[in-house]
Amino acid sequence: MSVWEGRRISGKRGAGAKNAKGHLIGARNKELHAESRRTWNRAFTTAAVKDYEPIMVRRAAQLVEELRMRCAEQQRNEVQVDLSRWLSYFTFDFMGDMVFGGGFELMHEGDRDGMYQTMVSGLYLPALSQQIPWCARALPYLPFVGKHMKALGQFAFKQVTRRLQEGSVQNDLFYHLLDEKPEDGKPTPFPVIMTNAVTAMLAGSDTTAVALCNAAYYLLSNPACLAHLREEVDATFPPDKGEPVDAAKLASMEYLNACINEALRLLPSIPTSLQRAPTPGSSSHQISPQLVIGEGTAVFVPPYVIQRDPRYFSPDPDRFWPERWLADRDPSVVLNTNAYIPFSTGPANCVGRPVALLALRIVLAYLVQRFEMRLADGYDPKRWGDELRDFFAFQKGALPVVLTPRY
Repeated sequence: MSVWEGRRISGKRGAGAKNAKGHLIGARNKELHAESRRTWNRAFTTAAVKDYEPIMVRRAAQLVEELRMRCAEQQRNEVQVDLSRWLSYFTFDFMGDMVFGGGFELMHEGDRDGMYQTMVSGLYLPALSQQIPWCARALPYLPFVGKHMKALGQFAFKQVTRRLQEGSVQNDLFYHLLDEKPEDGKPTPFPVIMTNAVTAMLAGSDTTAVALCNAAYYLLSNPACLAHLREEVDATFPPDKGEPVDAAKLASMEYLNACINEALRLLPSIPTSLQRAPTPGSSSHQISPQLVIGEGTAVFVPPYVIQRDPRYFSPDPDRFWPERWLADRDPSVVLNTNAYIPFSTGPANCVGRPVALLALRIVLAYLVQRFEMRLADGYDPKRWGDELRDFFAFQKGALPVVLTPRY
């Protein structure tokens, strides 16, 4: 808990403003947040997510094929790749399809125009303004931040304009965010569409890539867990009988989902979470008889810390042990699911959770089915954690992995 008198930006500008209409993340007013959230909720219903499955399956198949082709180019039919970068390219291409109707081919062409790096650099803004709220107004004038913010704005304007001109050709995420038939009969303002598009790209691509990389890292660092998962994948999706893309089957795979839960527990994509504070003018908020939060006090509930607390997860809260999620009848295992909050909790939780979990299941199962995988020779597994940086979402380093096609 920290106290900061200038905790919020004052005035009419920015996501921290009191009238931040259309800001899903920045809205402080509950009614405004609920209004923004309704549009996003429609975009992540069970039926809507079902519409997204073909888009994700196509991109996951492309990821596997691109990696297989690079193996085939090598004499030994194996290749060392930076899996961290490949998974980031996958999520960027997929979210580009979801938000802008396509146009991105990082898996095939690489980051030729630097837009992926611009998106990543754009996360410096929430990283700084989260801790020093009033600095948000100065950030555009700082060269190392301002140029990325400008490039990101130009990129979003170009893509949103193109998407609006082309119209809806499929029920993708943008179709729902555009909200062509709003309840009040008023069209969604262009600035709100822009804000939603950028939010979707940043939140959907970067956080999912981090989650995929963390899960892959833990599996590669624990060969016994990887072998156990491969047995489950092969039993559920025999290699000669198709790809692991059946969402219902994937959701029912106990060990796959235990591995995902455990990776998200140890390294949640957003390790610190957003600030909260008592309502202005309330003087304080009483959490319990022993705990009162005074007005002007910024409060964090960091998932990274909570999810490693031995009071909620034991034994070995710092160890990757997927079996803890399967030991519901073992009295020696403490597993408090109320303390498991990688997607936050409550009315402001992560609305994109269903799509993120679908991506984790499909991509991990696909990679495990198609490739033998190991960390590159000479790579110290400790480097992965050492190179993670908390810039609102985790920023990650390289993950060198040797891939060999299984068939």
